[in-house]
Amino acid sequence: VSMVGVNLDITQRKQAEESLRRQALIFESITDGVILTNLEGQIIDCNSAAERMFGYLKAEFLGKTPGILHRPEDSAVLTKQIIEGMRRKGRWYGEINFLRKDGTEGICETTVVPMLDEYGKLVATIGINHDITERKQAEAALANFSTNLKHLHRINTTSYRNSEDLFADYLETGCEILGLSTGIISQIVDQVYIILAVKTDCENFLPGLEFALEDTYCQAVITQQKTIIYTHVGEIEAMQTLPVYQNLKLESYIGTPIFVNGEIYGTLNFSSMKPRGSNFQPHEQEIVELIAQSIGKFMAADLAARERRQAAEQLRLQHRRGLLFADLTLKIRQSLQLEEILQTTVTEVQKFLQADRVVLFQLDSNGFGTIVKEAVVPGWPVMLGQNIDDPCFRQEYLERYRQGPVE
Repeated sequence: VSMVGVNLDITQRKQAEESLRRQALIFESITDGVILTNLEGQIIDCNSAAERMFGYLKAEFLGKTPGILHRPEDSAVLTKQIIEGMRRKGRWYGEINFLRKDGTEGICETTVVPMLDEYGKLVATIGINHDITERKQAEAALANFSTNLKHLHRINTTSYRNSEDLFADYLETGCEILGLSTGIISQIVDQVYIILAVKTDCENFLPGLEFALEDTYCQAVITQQKTIIYTHVGEIEAMQTLPVYQNLKLESYIGTPIFVNGEIYGTLNFSSMKPRGSNFQPHEQEIVELIAQSIGKFMAADLAARERRQAAEQLRLQHRRGLLFADLTLKIRQSLQLEEILQTTVTEVQKFLQADRVVLFQLDSNGFGTIVKEAVVPGWPVMLGQNIDDPCFRQEYLERYRQGPVE
């Protein structure tokens, strides 16, 4: 009988040990961070997922309270909420902002349930924590991107009096979205960086100012033809010699090319004298690139409109020129007097060009000359009959006049 009793005892002990091993495996295999807390509020156990999630080793957790995972001002409020939830519903669920050991912040979905002994007595609580930091960050980024798109839509659907007002709104919006103090729209001409529009607190940046492209951060944008980002220029040794850094100490920067009709026209860039605490987010870079695209499309449309106006003006001038020549021809045919013909010519040309003065200048063989006919607006001094002896004219322009018109 005693042998049977011993065998039963060994069997039960092995079964109990096997059950504990299975429970331990289950505990460690849970991908969510699990923390066990006794009735005094001290942590008595945690799984590996909790170590990875919060950055503490189990030995660092044991004996501490969950308050080490929260800001002091939040911990007491959270503890009260959990106790109230456990009392009323037997469990508590909610989203919690937590602090990792390295000081970074995260968000988790937490469920707290009671742990009972075989008699149904509460002996501890179990907190199951599911890290949703990345999901929340993605949701926030999406919400910000949606808001920023609304800003761009507002700008793109607003009628502006001129390009200056449009550019000012783009730069103001970009600075607000990125949290940077300076925004610039530039034009690049023959390796020269020209400021077209600027929003800044820095008095060193004004519209119309020119810099050598090689002295600016935007050189990389033009060379690589893509968006360039710097979060802390002071940590990049190769850039510390740039004049723009030495003079202004611009630490954070994001710049992207502006394309007009497939060619790089200039850059859109935002910067600050403060280093950026974190990298620019993908949605922030995308917003900057969308603004640059909108500016490029506006410039292309404006250029096309100017070209159409110039073409229309050319046609108008050609038409007026044709009318002038036809009118001159008619008047010349109606008169055989050379003096009258010449006077008619300068008078009609003055009307056509809407000039203040038109003269016929008769040259002699030495390059001297005399004004022989003149049409001049009232109030201007009359030059008719004056002899002109200009060595500069004789030396530089006489031969050019022999070859054709000089502008």
